[in-house]
Amino acid sequence: MPDKTLKILLYHMKEGLNNYRTTGDPEWLEKAQKAEERIIELNSNPKQIWVTEGSM
Repeated sequence: MPDKTLKILLYHMKEGLNNYRTTGDPEWLEKAQKAEERIIELNSNPKQIWVTEGSM
């Protein structure tokens, strides 16, 4: 997985968790979990190296 893709996904995961802690809104937790799932998916299938807004 390219470093840029990983950094973007980690950023979304971190922001989602921080916003969830701040607001308590479960939507933010869901976004963080989607980013985490995408990281796992890309690590298991490295041919999918792109990140799109719809994938998060």
